Amino acid sequence: MSKLELKITPEFPGGTVVYDPGVMIPRLEMLNNIRYVFQNFGFSPLETPILQKEIVLTGGDSDMRIFKIHE
Repeated sequence: MSKLELKITPEFPGGTVVYDPGVMIPRLEMLNNIRYVFQNFGFSPLETPILQKEIVLTGGDSDMRIFKIHE
């Protein structure tokens, strides 16, 4: 089998959600409608990072529960 024929099966971390096209297409349409309404009322778009440093998420509170990804 050549490198071009090699198929990789994706593995997703536990607790994450994977949306198939049947769910994702209507979801994107809904989000586009929400975005349109927000922009018409003068709101500016904002995107935040998915990953963040632990100290930023917890504010130094060692009792706060967060998920950590380790390789």
